[in-house]
Parts: sequence; C-alpha cells; structure tokens
Amino acid sequence: MLEYVRAKNIKQGDILARPLHDERGMMLMAAGTKITEKAIEALKAQGFKGIYVQHVSRRENIEIPEPLVDDMDALRIVSLLKKTFTNKRIFDDPFDAEFQKTLKEFQEFVDDTSMAFMRLNAKNRLLFELEDSRNSKNWISAHSYYTCLISIGMAIRMGLGLKFMADCGMAALLHDLGKLKYPQLLGKEKISDEERKLLREHPRIMFEVLQKLNMPVDTLYAVWQHHEHIDGTGYPQGLPAGKINLAAQIVGLASAYDNLVAATPYNSSPMLQGEALEYLMGSQAFPTDAVRALTEIIAPYPIGEWVLLSDGTKGLVTHNHVGLPLRPDVSVFGMKVSLAQDEKYRNVTIVGIAE
Repeated sequence: MLEYVRAKNIKQGDILARPLHDERGMMLMAAGTKITEKAIEALKAQGFKGIYVQHVSRRENIEIPEPLVDDMDALRIVSLLKKTFTNKRIFDDPFDAEFQKTLKEFQEFVDDTSMAFMRLNAKNRLLFELEDSRNSKNWISAHSYYTCLISIGMAIRMGLGLKFMADCGMAALLHDLGKLKYPQLLGKEKISDEERKLLREHPRIMFEVLQKLNMPVDTLYAVWQHHEHIDGTGYPQGLPAGKINLAAQIVGLASAYDNLVAATPYNSSPMLQGEALEYLMGSQAFPTDAVRALTEIIAPYPIGEWVLLSDGTKGLVTHNHVGLPLRPDVSVFGMKVSLAQDEKYRNVTIVGIAE
C-alpha cells in the first residue's frame, strides 16, 4: 500500500516506494530500500519534505501514478539548471557556447513537455497529484524546473496557444537566472536592505541578457515582470494589472506557488499544497483566471496522503479528479469511497491532513 509520509513521521522499517536522488541527480536510495536510522539521518540532511513508502501489510492497494514528466528527464533538466546557475559568462557574453547549447536543450524540453501536457489535458489527466521528491540542496534549480511545468499546465488550462505556453515554459526556466549575478547572496537567509535591493535587480539583468538573443517577446516580458502584482505592489516597476504581460502573470503565479510549498533557505516551513492554494486564492496579487487554472492542475491532497474527514474518520487519498480537486477518492477502513460520487458522503468534506 502506497503512503506519503512527511519527514517528521518517517520510521525505521518503512519501505521506500519511489527512488530518491541527491542534489547531483545521483541515486540516493532505490525503491524497495528499507529505511534505517542512518537513512533517516541522510534524508533529513538532504532536506526531503517526505517520502513515499510501501506498506505490504495493509489492505489498501494504491498504484503509484506515473509522474507527468519522466524522472530521468526531470533529473537531467534540474542538473542542467544547476550547472547553468554557475555560468557567470552569460552576463558578458550571452552567445557563450555552453549557454547556447543549454538554451537549445531547454527549448527541446519545453516543446516536448508542452505537447505531452496537451495530450494529457485532452484526456482529462493533466494533474499534479504526486508530492514532488525534491531535496533542499538543489532548491533554486528545482524551483525553476517546477515553475516551468506549472506555467505550461496553467497556460493549457487557460486555453492559450502552443507557442505561448512554450514561451512561458522557457521564461520559467530562466526567470531566476539573473540572481547568478550575485552568487554570494544566493541562499543567504539574512540579507540587508541593500542586498535585497541588489537581488531585486535579477529580472532586469536576465531580461537584458535574453534581449540580446532576440528571445520571444512573451519570454522576455515574463522574465522582466514575473514579480509584478496586479494590485501594484510588485517590482521592479509596481505595474498595475493592465500593464503586466500575461505570460509574466502566469510565470509569476507559478513561481509564487512553488516558493510556498518548497523548502528553501527562505522557507523552512513549506505549506501543504492545499494551504498554498487557499493562500493564493485569497491574494490580491494575481488575476482570478490564472489562479483558477492553477487550482485545476494542482491536487491539494496528494495520492497516499492521510486526510481527516468532517465525519471524524480518516481517509487515505487513492485517486484525484481533474476539476474536482477537493473531492478525491479515499480509502476509509479499507473501503474505497468517492467523495465526488458516493451519495452518503455528499456532505462529508476534508478538514485537514491527518498526522
């Protein structure tokens, strides 16, 4: 039986259900590994939020859904992003051979992912329903990667064109690269007002690099404006809603969501998916249609998560439904229940995560 266990609840004897990788992309633990005390220490050191485990003694039979992107492709892009975040040559020479090769690989990945996501959406299967297994050591490259996937998914749900979603995806991969200009500040937990002012230059810095490469307009402005908010509280220009590029609004929201749910040097207490969605739905910083698209592709309760139901029972999430994110199928006392369809569970809601 598949179960998602948060880091603080991992126990000796748990059997790993999905493989884990370190910040270099190397296999840290294979599926089937029995968790030991030493393994728990290693997981904490790597900063994993949680793991998927297999309990063969329990009756619930939950299949691990296929990730939206193949694990090897994900590791390749995150590793390539990590390498790119060390290439300071791009600021003096945007035509640097290594950077040009990287951009080509990024573009191929974004194009392939856009097409794959469109096929999934046509089958009503475009849903992020697995908790990601990133670790905190590769936080900035993983953030760019997940912002890319979420941006493409949102653009699809908003009915936007293939080229537009690919331009969003490229912008998402590159949106934080300007921070490389100040490597001494990357990951620094306590920064001065002057240092914060420097970091806030990263959209302009990367915009100018990409402008020299004649990147598409939507990619350029998504990078330049991804920290702008429709209520005028963003930066670098404090633009109001009508002045912010649509791609920038999408990438900015995807980035904001990922920052809320990921463990980073700036966020030691990441939110649960549902908490982050609730927070963003109550925010005045992002447009309603973009927030709605986000809620349509993010499952608030990942498969394998134990949840508390309003009738006082606990349920194990076994399946999520596109369009009905708050009404998954759950297993209650070993019995499969559909909160979306079972009449006697019509008034039963999920009230929180069970420890």
